[in-house]
Amino acid sequence: HQVGADVVTSLGYVQLIAAIAVWIRLRQAWPCLSTLALVTAETVQYFAGMAGALWLHLPLGVATIVGLAVQFIAVWIRPIRPAATTVGEEDDSE
Repeated sequence: HQVGADVVTSLGYVQLIAAIAVWIRLRQAWPCLSTLALVTAETVQYFAGMAGALWLHLPLGVATIVGLAVQFIAVWIRPIRPAATTVGEEDDSE
């Protein structure tokens, strides 16, 4: 169980790095903010499991899985595209 927790937590941190890149490059904050919330929940859940606090570990595990599913569906249905440029900003995509 601990090896799986280590892998999932590490993947969460990799996802957070990718979400930060999305925020910087595409100016979309919601993937980063939702990933930050998920990684925070995963980290708290990880340490709750290590401490044996099952009253916290189990509900956070379920909430994390639900959050990941919702985030996946949100990205799948509405792919992340660059934010619209405002009037006066130059578009470097040409």
